[in-house]
Amino acid sequence: MKIFEKKTKHHYVWAHYLRDWTIDGTNIWYITKKSGTACDSVRGLGFEKNFYKMGKLKESDKELITLLIKNTNDTLKKIHWDFVNMIFEAQNTISQFSSRINAKIGFSLEEIMQSNLFENYLSQQESRTIEILDELRKGNLLHLEDKKTYYDFCYFLGHQFSRTLKIKKSLFLSLDKTPAENHVRERFKDFYERNWWFMCSFFATNLSYDMSLNSNKKLILLENRSTIDFITSDHPLINLNPEGSEGEFVDYYYPISSRKAVLILTSSESYFSSHQLNDNDVHMLNTKIANASCKTIFGNSREVILMYKKEFHQRKYLAFSGNATD
Repeated sequence: MKIFEKKTKHHYVWAHYLRDWTIDGTNIWYITKKSGTACDSVRGLGFEKNFYKMGKLKESDKELITLLIKNTNDTLKKIHWDFVNMIFEAQNTISQFSSRINAKIGFSLEEIMQSNLFENYLSQQESRTIEILDELRKGNLLHLEDKKTYYDFCYFLGHQFSRTLKIKKSLFLSLDKTPAENHVRERFKDFYERNWWFMCSFFATNLSYDMSLNSNKKLILLENRSTIDFITSDHPLINLNPEGSEGEFVDYYYPISSRKAVLILTSSESYFSSHQLNDNDVHMLNTKIANASCKTIFGNSREVILMYKKEFHQRKYLAFSGNATD
């Protein structure tokens, strides 16, 4: 039965999202591991084996979770704990019945849950967003006037930022550079390795809360009227605000096709003279996408990939990781 198939090929870049940059509905141009260019199926790109596999959540982990969420408001604390408790209860339930079920079906139900639960959770979230993205690509912002629809979209965008390989790698690199005793770092490292799902959800929930409820937010649909197509990357949601991670505000940019993009402003910054973008505007956005990527950038032609290869090789992730060949 398909429900019992273990999923190990976990996409941190949604294949359906990338299809809007394909040349034929399947194949897309990108930069390869050896810094060349290639055009391949979206199904074989932007994934890692067992990337979202869940480890066992322990009672002792709740102490670290309390520490991680201590600076969030009461609403966010409740959301985080509700999610943690849901996972904790699901794991305990499966554990209680696994031996009897495993004997009947011939394989480990716990292993299937560990491999599939968070991957399925993200897939359900993506499915709810297909219609929203379709309407935005048509130029229709009215679809997001419904509050629930807009909240769903913001939650999706939060995960578009947090679910990527770049964020996972950066989290571990940050831990290595944090001044702390070795046993403290090792405890957090163990927690992160087993509970990447929580950290992914933690970042996404906090970001989506800011996007959806910030009283200063402004939603803009950008239309590419230039001679250059939008590109995207394996880290497709970025912050345009010039103050970066040190700033008070985040201005979220998310390309949704080669000709449309979404901008959610929480600051008073004005980036463009019009929502219909010219060559200079698109070049600026593509440069920032390439610079914020992790392993690759994507586009609908080899020419547009080559145009931003220099910026890709100067991306911030390389400086942060200290590995010029990563």
